[in-house]
Amino acid sequence: MAEQQDATVKKEKLTKRQKTFLAALDKNLGNVSDAAAKTGISRDCHYFWKEKSQRYCEELKLITERVLDFTESSLHKQIQDGNTAATIFKLKCLGKSRGYIERYEFEDVTPIDLSKLTYDELCLLKSRKLSEQQIRQIIASRSGSGIGTEEKATDTAANITADNTAV
Repeated sequence: MAEQQDATVKKEKLTKRQKTFLAALDKNLGNVSDAAAKTGISRDCHYFWKEKSQRYCEELKLITERVLDFTESSLHKQIQDGNTAATIFKLKCLGKSRGYIERYEFEDVTPIDLSKLTYDELCLLKSRKLSEQQIRQIIASRSGSGIGTEEKATDTAANITADNTAV
């Protein structure tokens, strides 16, 4: 049964119009609108073939791979020619493990329970004199229970703000 399905797929042939459209897609780097304009075959027809014909999809994937190869080659040439933007783009794509990133991703995304902060600490937070990391340190210093915990945390906040103003 599986052999019959494989034989059916192999027997599916592209029509002349499909071949014409695929050739135009290949020539126009996969741009469907340009291929449609050059061949007089509608974009809708292309999307219909893409949905209904496995053979058409296979050829389309090959074209997409050729376009990607061409684009990568062009990017490499630009890097070799000293194009800074091309170099940065490549590093952002491939160099994330080495720190070439556009935005920072934080590991600790647990919410901060602001109810554990005193009014003065909230004021410092609002005025941006305390960072998120410093707030977490203050809350962590209060994790022990007992007498003097509030004073210890307030001292921690005072030390942190003193360090910030000294800088």
